[in-house]
Amino acid sequence: MTEIQVWNGEWMSKANDYCRRINAVTNHVAGSLDRTHSIEELAAVAHFSKFHFHRIFHALTGETVARMVTRLRLEGAAATLIYKKDHTVTRVAMDHGYTSSANFTKAFTKHFGCPPSAYRSLHPRTLEFSKNGKDMAANTSNDGVLEYRVEIVSQPVFELAYLRRIGGYEHREIDRMHRQINNWVKARDCEAKVSMSLGITWSDSHIAHEERWRYDACRAVKSGTKGDGLVGIQVLKEGRIAQLEISLAANDSYDLSPHWNWFLGSWLPTSGHELADSPSYEIYDEEEAKDRFTVRLCLPLMSPDAEYDHAR
Repeated sequence: MTEIQVWNGEWMSKANDYCRRINAVTNHVAGSLDRTHSIEELAAVAHFSKFHFHRIFHALTGETVARMVTRLRLEGAAATLIYKKDHTVTRVAMDHGYTSSANFTKAFTKHFGCPPSAYRSLHPRTLEFSKNGKDMAANTSNDGVLEYRVEIVSQPVFELAYLRRIGGYEHREIDRMHRQINNWVKARDCEAKVSMSLGITWSDSHIAHEERWRYDACRAVKSGTKGDGLVGIQVLKEGRIAQLEISLAANDSYDLSPHWNWFLGSWLPTSGHELADSPSYEIYDEEEAKDRFTVRLCLPLMSPDAEYDHAR
């Protein structure tokens, strides 16, 4: 007699647990794209048997581990080509795990449809930066001072509870995720002493395909908090960040793209700072006024010593 099993609440809980563990693998790989990862290593991160890990990963993500690593490396390389104009193609190749610029160019062209040098000069975001840089520079107050003000601050380390979305950055869905993660933290009474709600934008919408965009809705939690279900735990590293505070009317579309464009296209190239190999993120106002929406855009920066070494 064949046993028929029904998809019930217990099975759903296990499925959520699997997704959280696979997210941990993605984070692990994204943090060290310049080296090779063995199946044994990644299976250990996910707490799966090495004999079944790859099939589970492919079933839940729709891509193989090798394909994910290649995609993340090439997306990171594409971002470097756009945001770090002084980096040669050869340096970009080496920094993203390729042994030669020829191998890198071949893989890059296959993925993006054009070689790295053409991508750098003709990508719409590069052209948009050139245009917006002029437009935004003219956006001044009566005394000639730019209305935008960027601060360089020290960000302490935080442990974050997070929910991940794969797909388009839809405001309603992201808002729902933040309410869900906030409720999860409150129910467990595990909120950090310094209350903080933020969103990590792992994917540049101008580079990655929309179906692969990654966004994490996060809440700072006490050290040692354990995730469960779909909720995982990750660490926001300490370090210097460039911070730009934006205040929008509540009836605005919440479109932060023009502000990110100015931040990356006008401020960064003339700032003398280098971006660290960490995702950008947004910190949201904890006491949001009913008629305003305030958010701090954050760019992780290299340490001064690293920037000095690069300048030499």
